[in-house]
Amino acid sequence: MLLTILILTVLLTITTERTVQYYILKNKLFLQREFQKFINTETKIIEVEKWIHSEKAGKDLGDAFISEWITKNAAELRKAWNRSKCRKCNKNCTKELRISCQDFEKEKI
Repeated sequence: MLLTILILTVLLTITTERTVQYYILKNKLFLQREFQKFINTETKIIEVEKWIHSEKAGKDLGDAFISEWITKNAAELRKAWNRSKCRKCNKNCTKELRISCQDFEKEKI
């Protein structure tokens, strides 16, 4: 009887550890996907802004524009991202970082 309880305790401990490890890994993967999605969105926005300003200037503004844009706008973009539905949307439009969106399609985790 004591041996059975000991074996069950060991099995429960191993199962619990694996379950915890699974959820930790799942959470890390979700955060990595979300961060990658944010970086892709930020890159698209910067490219569009750079193109618009380069057209106005009549020349390619290059990496200097990107560095300046990040310095001036990255913090606000992150705040907008955190408020937007785009963050948890399955679609990949992310044009305006909308708070409400009729095209919103919840991501399956």
